[in-house]
Amino acid sequence: SGRLVATGLLGAARPLAAALTRTWAPLTLAVAALAGPARQRRLLALVVAGKAMEWAERRPDLDPVTFGSLAVVDDLLYCGGVWAGCLRFRQLSPLLPRSGRSSEAGREEA
Repeated sequence: SGRLVATGLLGAARPLAAALTRTWAPLTLAVAALAGPARQRRLLALVVAGKAMEWAERRPDLDPVTFGSLAVVDDLLYCGGVWAGCLRFRQLSPLLPRSGRSSEAGREEA
């Protein structure tokens, strides 16, 4: 059971870490600015752990620190584009989490 829990936690950590930098970076930075040092360290640890897991899966020809740094920069630039598009088109739906089901599948079953 311990292995199952650990696998579940690790499985959830990577998408959460990616969302913190790739989708919700402005809010992550705002929360980090208002949070105390302990919460700031936890946020940083989650982002670092997510990038470390990504590096371990991909095994790129870069050392982990370079890969993680460039991956965070890539995420922040992507995030800037998404937020700019949301503001431009006054649409928040790209920022909202999606369930595993598409809206088409829901219509077919109804």
